[in-house]
Amino acid sequence: MPNIDLDDYKWVPWVLIIAGWFVGRYFSLSASKKSEINNKIRDFKSLVQELEVEAVNFWLQTDSIILQIQLTAKLGRVSNLANEISSVDIVNEDFPSDSIKKLRQAITKYKTSELNLRPISSVDERLFNIVNYSNSLQKHFSTIV
Repeated sequence: MPNIDLDDYKWVPWVLIIAGWFVGRYFSLSASKKSEINNKIRDFKSLVQELEVEAVNFWLQTDSIILQIQLTAKLGRVSNLANEISSVDIVNEDFPSDSIKKLRQAITKYKTSELNLRPISSVDERLFNIVNYSNSLQKHFSTIV
């Protein structure tokens, strides 16, 4: 049986430790990134829900304190957050431009004379569109496991 000098192999445990550290770091960063994206998706869904409630209240009530400019600003935040989420490489969904466009039109596209017709009927097509496109946006992104 040959005589093996273990002093020649003292570097092996150090290589294994360093490799293990890199592997652990990689998986830690991956989990952290997924968690961050899931938080953004939850924020997106929450923001869309808030926007839906405010838009419906705006059109159903004349004494609503929600201004048109606030709705437009919130739509911009929804669009920006959707863009952030869809630009991440681990998200398989594209930017929901069609749904955001349709929601924007349902909320803000009107003739000036229509503002005087507020409150609108609770069965108005505008309210149906707001709720429908809002639900579509909320379902667009799913959480990443």
